[in-house]
Amino acid sequence: MVLDEVLAANKKYVASHRPVRMDARPQKKVIIVTCMDARLAAFLEPALGLGRGDALWVKSAGATAVDDRGDVVRSVVEAIYALGAREVLVIGHTHCGMAHVDLVKITQEMRSLGVQREKLPIDDIGAWLGVFADVEQNVREVVRRLRASPLISTRVPVHGLVANVESGELKIVERGG
Repeated sequence: MVLDEVLAANKKYVASHRPVRMDARPQKKVIIVTCMDARLAAFLEPALGLGRGDALWVKSAGATAVDDRGDVVRSVVEAIYALGAREVLVIGHTHCGMAHVDLVKITQEMRSLGVQREKLPIDDIGAWLGVFADVEQNVREVVRRLRASPLISTRVPVHGLVANVESGELKIVERGG
């Protein structure tokens, strides 16, 4: 089981690890809203000039925010008002799996694992999952949703970018004011 492997690796890590100061707040006061894609973990911090702990990270499949009061918005609100963040970077990426989701396959996989589609509290599974066809358009939509939220101050700039997973290059899609 993967859990057993993780626990064994953690035991080794703890044995050689120096404690981290948990009282320190992020130095750059920035929130990064990005995809949960594991490929991003290795290069995004250095590509952005960030060190460990310099930013607050909010990850969702495809860097999507599918509703106005969902987890992404809630996490951004928490980061601003409780943790002192003052700028938001929404970062999508090239070759994102959410741009190529096969909804039939997902529905079939859900059924094979015992989930009945008619039990889901939604009419459009693609919208609920945050499936999109164009990564830049998705980033623009997430930026729009965050900027439009009455819970996020207009004094907090919200920017949109797309990271190229092959080169690490960032492209600005939306620049916040």
